[in-house]
Amino acid sequence: MKLRNMVAPVVFGALSLAVVNANAANTEAGLTITNTATLNYNVNSVPQTEVEASDNVLVDVKADFTLNRTDDTPSATSSVKTVASKNYYVVGEYLLQNTGNTDAHFEFNAVNTADDHAILSLGDTSTANNANTKDDNNAAFIVFAENDSTTGLSAGDTLIASAAQLSLLKDSAVKNIYVAVETQNILGVNDDLFGVDLTVDLAAVDIRKSNTPADGKDNVDTSTVAHNASTTVTAGSVSIVYADSGNDHVVSVSDVLRASFPDFTPNPGNPSSSGFLKESEVVWDPINKAVSAKAIPGAIVKYTITLRNLGSIAAVDVAVADSAPTDTTFCNVATTTADPDNVCLDPSVTDTIISGSETKVDGVLDGTASDNVKFDYATFPAGQQSVITFYAIID
Repeated sequence: MKLRNMVAPVVFGALSLAVVNANAANTEAGLTITNTATLNYNVNSVPQTEVEASDNVLVDVKADFTLNRTDDTPSATSSVKTVASKNYYVVGEYLLQNTGNTDAHFEFNAVNTADDHAILSLGDTSTANNANTKDDNNAAFIVFAENDSTTGLSAGDTLIASAAQLSLLKDSAVKNIYVAVETQNILGVNDDLFGVDLTVDLAAVDIRKSNTPADGKDNVDTSTVAHNASTTVTAGSVSIVYADSGNDHVVSVSDVLRASFPDFTPNPGNPSSSGFLKESEVVWDPINKAVSAKAIPGAIVKYTITLRNLGSIAAVDVAVADSAPTDTTFCNVATTTADPDNVCLDPSVTDTIISGSETKVDGVLDGTASDNVKFDYATFPAGQQSVITFYAIID
């Protein structure tokens, strides 16, 4: 009997994997990541047809963004910004960045800080407790987005109308956002604080329909981000995952404006800290002369007006006017009688810094018009004190 050699086929194989559109940092939503495995093998040293097996992963949306104040120092009313012929104070200044994996569209809502005495978490301590003491009049906040190379709010920036959206590209740079209010709506005194709460809503995202064209910008669907309690929603075959700080695609941040105004607030109960004070003193009468003078007919009264700028910035176009009151007659050197004790001096002014260091402001005295005394100051610096005196005779 002849034995037949029984030879089994000898198979040699090799397995390799290939990944198409491999994950890169922040891979764009809607892209398809294809993973392909290939199998090569031989039968009796004869290469066989390569075999492939593939599977796809559709990249979901990571809806993410950051919103922060530019710094912890309150902005000030000393800086007025003009846009489209309107003057604004910047109440809040923020940095907004789209950190998600697709182009996103944002909506804004700015309102007065709810609690009039809320403690704002700002690092500046120059105002006690940083308490929100005031609301802007009519709550007329305007939101602008930086749109030029000028630092701070400027004429080239974009006004974002109510319910309008600001679109930020994936991987775009930080965008400056300004919350402003027209200057006439800030009513208060020096050091008042005006708080604003800015809420930013990531309202919609763009999702690629396919892997082409390469930039994907004209081949996308825009999906509204649903408002619900879940951190993940579905937009077609793509899920949207909320990755922002609250996992709800909404972030609110407070900021504050500190009023920097001139301040001439009267305080008659505390003359040394009054911004505007009127005082009188009987300095001579026909009987007692200058010793213990009384307010009898013919007596001379010295009137003193003290003007102090208690604020933090200069006042402009300041005018102080006064007249001899009813039942008195204005008097000066020219109207003084021959009696050497009966001396009415001309109106005068002494200008000093409140700390006591002598200086002059650009006041102009007008004491020539009958019984009228007037001082005009083109500029009245912060911390400046001006003391005006004039005289009148009791009729």
